[in-house]
Amino acid sequence: MIPAPSVVPIVPRSERDVPRPRAQSIGAVLLVAGAVSMLFVPAGPLAQCGVWAFEGATQTYLLLSVVVAAGLALLVRLPKCSAVAPALALGAALPMLGAALASWGGFLQGSCAPSDSLAVLLVVESAGALAVASCSTWLLYARDEIEPWYGTRGVVVSSILGALIVFIGMGVDLAGVRGGGELTSGAFFVSGPLVWAAVVALCGWLRRTPAIALTTCSFVQVTWLLLR
Repeated sequence: MIPAPSVVPIVPRSERDVPRPRAQSIGAVLLVAGAVSMLFVPAGPLAQCGVWAFEGATQTYLLLSVVVAAGLALLVRLPKCSAVAPALALGAALPMLGAALASWGGFLQGSCAPSDSLAVLLVVESAGALAVASCSTWLLYARDEIEPWYGTRGVVVSSILGALIVFIGMGVDLAGVRGGGELTSGAFFVSGPLVWAAVVALCGWLRRTPAIALTTCSFVQVTWLLLR
């Protein structure tokens, strides 16, 4: 008799190739990074650069509160938060990381008063935003949330929209220069339109629920700027 061929079970990619991180461990990292960064906001030296979270300490607290809440949700294992929580944290961390990079540019170019305290604060805030962004991205990837929710069409549309946001940001920048203002590419453009474009482009690669969560903080930022 010819033996029946053995059936090889199909194992999901995340279980086959990627070690699945513990959501609680990622939650602890988000909680600590958000809480430590929040302690440094009242110091306020970054306001001298005029770029940290769009010059709004209140908005900075809001973004960091989102990170802390996402960390708590993962830490206590709230149901249906394994995708939404890291996406929210990533959406909050990206603008803070962009603002930190813009602040570094102003600090290195001398537009901010150089000081040791400012350098230490920039290191803490940059490290916190980078830790949140990298851990959130890793959790989304390991749990198979990075999967186009609308196939190739969704990726193409989100990429086009991201590029459109960049061009609009450049147009606003150039219009300000022609109107007698200063070129703001080192601050507003780096911490604003570039970050929003990256968020929109990433949405095409995520499932629908985390994609919506990812855009929440950027929507809050745009609303904040329009109401100022």
